[in-house]
Amino acid sequence: MGLLIAGYDVNENVIQTIKTIRANGFKAVVCSNNFPARVNGLQDRFRFLDNFDASVFSYEVGECKPSEVIFSELTKRAGVSAESIVFADDNPDNLSGAKNLGIITFLYEGFDKFIEQLKGLGVGV
Repeated sequence: MGLLIAGYDVNENVIQTIKTIRANGFKAVVCSNNFPARVNGLQDRFRFLDNFDASVFSYEVGECKPSEVIFSELTKRAGVSAESIVFADDNPDNLSGAKNLGIITFLYEGFDKFIEQLKGLGVGV
């Protein structure tokens, strides 16, 4: 298991931002193409999913980002409309399916820029 999660660490700035977003009435949801062994290893080690309202993984729905299927499931699990979701990914190829459903998308190009993008939408961070 160690090799599957080697190199992963918790970014405390991100965790604090998630807590702030949730405290301000927004939901935080994970959408990932990661595989079960790694997700379980990371959860065992960091309890990262405990910080989110919901999660959807490609192995659960049988489709990977950028498929609209995974993002449709994301809206269901989050319990909100696509237009009220902000999705960020560091891979521009992963944004198209979300964008096609009306989800607001950002290319993740660093923490500080993402915070500014959220603030620009009126998300209290």
